[in-house]
Amino acid sequence: MKKMILLLLAIQMCSTSCMKTTTCTCRDPGGVIKYNEINKTRSKQEKKHFENDCLAKESVYYTLGTGSTVATSTTVPCEIS
Repeated sequence: MKKMILLLLAIQMCSTSCMKTTTCTCRDPGGVIKYNEINKTRSKQEKKHFENDCLAKESVYYTLGTGSTVATSTTVPCEIS
């Protein structure tokens, strides 16, 4: 009985201790969150792939003028935490 309990405890510890949580957050120029995604994984490769995809994303915001004013754009990269 003791061996069974120890085995179950060991399995539980191994399955939860390696879990990694990564968050990808994209904000507008004013700081308001426009996109937020959370990834929970045990795989280092999947975590790295998620981080690379997050860094590749960026939010582009346009400011349109009137008359002869040229439109400008602001690019805000996403952050990993």
